[in-house]
Amino acid sequence: MYKPVYYESESFIVFLDIRPLLPGHSLVAPKRHTLYITELNDKELIELRDLLGYVLPKLLRAYGADSYNLSINGGEHAGMVVRHLHIHIVPRSASDPMQGRIVTFYSLLQGERRKYAKDVGKELDRLRRIFRYKGKGTQRRV
Repeated sequence: MYKPVYYESESFIVFLDIRPLLPGHSLVAPKRHTLYITELNDKELIELRDLLGYVLPKLLRAYGADSYNLSINGGEHAGMVVRHLHIHIVPRSASDPMQGRIVTFYSLLQGERRKYAKDVGKELDRLRRIFRYKGKGTQRRV
């Protein structure tokens, strides 16, 4: 399958999305088959961080953008269509045509936010129990 790759590291490739939301919409994908970001090992996670630190500023400069969206669809119910981990990078600017749509999207969510707001306290208590969070700095993994 043709992929318009424009950058490559030891473990990742970066290429243009074939159905871009905006100009410069790119994907970062591991060369090793993984479905979820949690399947990356420590070396790959460090490499991914370094890759993003290198690619993002150059990509933004190339498209005259000052902002970006990073997005991962982790699993079928989150919209994952391609069954391989990939991270979307979408360069953004004040003049991009998606600006109005984003505001509209968040406006539509207002009703849903109100509906679930009353349950936030219960959810917070539940998550603090799960993560054994006591509110004292960094928690270690159990």
